[in-house]
Amino acid sequence: LWTGIVVSLLLAVIVASAILKRTFQPLIPLTDHAQRIANGNYQCVAEQKNYREVKELAHSFNVMIEAVRAREEALRKSEQRYRLLIENAPIVTWVTGSDGKTVFISPNVEKVYGYSPEEILQKGEELWIGRIHPEDQNGVKEAFGLLFSQQRPFDIEYRFQRKDGHWIW
Repeated sequence: LWTGIVVSLLLAVIVASAILKRTFQPLIPLTDHAQRIANGNYQCVAEQKNYREVKELAHSFNVMIEAVRAREEALRKSEQRYRLLIENAPIVTWVTGSDGKTVFISPNVEKVYGYSPEEILQKGEELWIGRIHPEDQNGVKEAFGLLFSQQRPFDIEYRFQRKDGHWIW
């Protein structure tokens, strides 16, 4: 009797193992594929096996990866257009935090103010505030504060002293 039970259990384990292997084996390549995608490899294509569910899952991976590729390409082109616009606009464009630290300034700052982008980034607020005409400083500081506290546009005219000493509006 015990021999029959042991044989039955052994047979059940073998059958269950075969079923599990047949069920999960096709998922291993898809798991590897998902890991490659997670690591930024969008060039891989999921192999579509004969099992309907696995085939649909692989197809979904491939559709997803094509959508990601298309979005990344659109983003890259958009960034390129934006960069060209910022670098070639006849104005100075900058990004400054509420702490007054400038983190980006367009290259044409040198043509307009006489300072290189590097000088602006290194000296930041001290250079900017220090070069604003004394009669305009309070208004500029107030407008700058409202930009961050109330999200008001920073739209104020003020005089700025260029590196060569000339005042410009």
